[in-house]
Amino acid sequence: MEFACSHVVCNWRLKANVNVVSLNVGKLVDISQSGMETFQRPVICGKCSAALSCLSSLQKNVWRCEFCGYENSVDESLAALCIGQRAGVRSDDLYLPRQSEDDYQNLEDTLVVFCVDTSGSMSVTTETYVSRLEGMQDALYRALFTIKQRSPHRRVALVTFNDEVVIYGDGTSAPITLRDWALVDYDHIWEKGVTYHIPHCIAETYNHLIQRVKLREHGATCLGPAALASVAMASRYPGSKVNIVSIGTVAREIQSVSEDNVLATGVKATLLASDGYFPYEDENNHKLVREIGNVTKGLEITFQFAVKPTLPFQLQLSFKTRDQHRITRIITEQRPATTCRIFAGRLNMAVLDVHCAQLCASLTMEGKVQEAQRQLKAQQDLLQQVLTLSDEAAKVVYQMKRASSVRN
Repeated sequence: MEFACSHVVCNWRLKANVNVVSLNVGKLVDISQSGMETFQRPVICGKCSAALSCLSSLQKNVWRCEFCGYENSVDESLAALCIGQRAGVRSDDLYLPRQSEDDYQNLEDTLVVFCVDTSGSMSVTTETYVSRLEGMQDALYRALFTIKQRSPHRRVALVTFNDEVVIYGDGTSAPITLRDWALVDYDHIWEKGVTYHIPHCIAETYNHLIQRVKLREHGATCLGPAALASVAMASRYPGSKVNIVSIGTVAREIQSVSEDNVLATGVKATLLASDGYFPYEDENNHKLVREIGNVTKGLEITFQFAVKPTLPFQLQLSFKTRDQHRITRIITEQRPATTCRIFAGRLNMAVLDVHCAQLCASLTMEGKVQEAQRQLKAQQDLLQQVLTLSDEAAKVVYQMKRASSVRN
C-alpha cells in the first residue's frame, strides 16, 4: 500500500511506539497510471492548512476543521465538490491548478554534476595495473557519451577534489580553484558554486568535458567542500543530480546517470494528526512538514506519532511531475483506536522495522546513541511480545470456533 499505518491506532501501553505511518512516496507521486480524477484546488483551513475532505462536516456553510477546531466559512458549491460522492472514512484526491506560460519549463533544462575524487588513493592499481583513476576516467567517458546520445540538451558539469576543489563547470570557462581557508568557509563555497554560470548543453560542451576528464591524482581528500559546491551548482536547476564519484561508488554513480529515474521534484510532505504529536521531530504539534526534494522509484519514509486517544489524519503531498505539472495529492483517512492486546498483536511489522531503522539512524547521526540503542531494544522486545500475542489470538479464535461448533 502506498499509504499505510502499522495497524489501527493503539492506546495500549508498549515500550516501543507502534503508531507509525509509512509512505511509499515513489508510488504516490507516480500518477501516470492512476486514472484519478483531478480537481482545480482544495478548500484549505485558514488556521492549520488542512484540506476539506470526506471526513469533514458542514453546518450552515461553516466547516469546523477536524484537526484544529477552527471554523471556516465555505462556499456551498465548493463544499459539495470537495466532499461530493467521496463521503466515508478515506479519500484520495489530486489537485491540478491551471498553469500559465510562466510555469513552462524545458524538461531537459536540468544539470548533472560529476563530483570526482582525484586524491592519492585513486592511484592504487589492480592486478591488471589499471589505477582506480584510469578506471573512473573510462567510466566517465562512457557516461558523457551516453548523456550526449540520450539527452543532448542536458547540462553537465565537472567538479574534482583532492586537497583542493576545482570547479570546471561545463568545461568552456576558466575553472575556479578552492584551497586553504576557502575550504572551511562554507558560505564562500556556496556562493562560488551557485554563481558559476553553465550556459551550454552537453551537445555543445562534450569535447571540452572530455579534455577536462584527463585528470591526475594527488593529495588528500576534501569531499565535504566539493559536495557543497556541487549541490550549490545543481540548486539552480530543479530535478538536477549530483553524483559523487569516488572509491566504491564509481559503477553505481555512473550507472545512475544513464537512468533518468526522477519521478517528481520539489516534493514536500505535510502530515496532520488531530490531537496527536510527533516524537523526535522539531515540530511539537499535530502538524509535521518534511521537505523531500527529488523522488525516485522505491523511496519510502515513515512518521511516528502519539495519540490522545483517537484521530483522523491527512497527508498533503505537493510536487512537480516529470512534465512539470504542479500537483497536490491529499489523502485523508480515519483510523480506529484499540486498547485490546489481542488486536494489537496484528501489527504490520514490515512498517515498524523500516521506521525503526530510519529512526535509529537519525538518532545516531544526531549523537543520541543511547536513545537509538533504547529504541532498538524496545523494537526487539516488541517483536517478542507480538509473537506471544499472536499465539494468544490463535487460542482465542480456536476457542470461539469450538464453542460455536458445540452450540450447533
